Amino acid sequence: MIKLFSFLLFLSLIIPLNSCQKQSSNIENNIINNDYLISVTDASNYELKFSKIPEKIVCLHLSCIDILAELNHPPIAVHNMLLNLAKSDIYFGEKGKNIIPISGYGEPNLEQLLKLKPDLIVGHLAGYSSQRNTLDAIAPVFLIEIETYEDAIDNLEKFANLLNKDEEFKVAKNKFTAKLDNYKKQANNEKIVLVTNGYKGNFFIATKESLLGSVLDELTNYPWSISGNNPSAINWVSLSSEEILTINPDIIFVLVKSPSSNLLGDLRKDSFWQELKAVKNNQVYPLEEEKVGGLTTGTKSLSAFLDQIMPLIY
Repeated sequence: MIKLFSFLLFLSLIIPLNSCQKQSSNIENNIINNDYLISVTDASNYELKFSKIPEKIVCLHLSCIDILAELNHPPIAVHNMLLNLAKSDIYFGEKGKNIIPISGYGEPNLEQLLKLKPDLIVGHLAGYSSQRNTLDAIAPVFLIEIETYEDAIDNLEKFANLLNKDEEFKVAKNKFTAKLDNYKKQANNEKIVLVTNGYKGNFFIATKESLLGSVLDELTNYPWSISGNNPSAINWVSLSSEEILTINPDIIFVLVKSPSSNLLGDLRKDSFWQELKAVKNNQVYPLEEEKVGGLTTGTKSLSAFLDQIMPLIY
């Protein structure tokens, strides 16, 4: 139960200028009294307005870290459960050495936030909509939501316009779409693929309604769906062993905290896992979280994830 609570908490965390240019994604820049008024609409359809570009940003969700890494704009602070990922090479590496961890369970430490005096706080719609009024007293709150790679690109564009990072956005978008197009040309729909965050106790599976699953559904045979199950904030679900065995995947990828040299051996000893084709055929691969950016909530981590798994599928 403690393991399940910890993972659900982690999910809630990885789940708040030029006036002559036309801006997309509901962002408009207008000159008023020689000052820029920047407005942006978040996933809750709430409009945030700024009199200047927000520099000091606090990330309470992994997608915020992913976006800011693409735009080369380190946050001043992140939730403490996200700190190691933020400092990993996928995101900020050495550039993230000064990122401050924010403590708190359920609600971030308000005293810490007050001392930091951020310009913007970013959290997931599902996890922080009920806390908007409280956090708004400290700084504007942008609530984010992401289910597809189109959502990821749209979120990235919103922040690029907000932070005046148009060139960084173009580079990141073009790099990601080129990679995706290349993998689509090599798509293999013969093998059934499964991505899970664990294999003992309560673990979650990426569904095709999640960011990662939506892409794998285009590149592979990826049948896993929410189908009435209660999803996490990023649309991963807990499936029964019977549901997994019925589909019987050909290839399994398991997210792990650290390298697991004996993962396949452990699965072969388990009465359930040893029945799966992937285990019988030695097609089970561990993926270190820090090398793939965690549970994948943006274009940067999705690129890293695809680079790890697609060569093994083809």
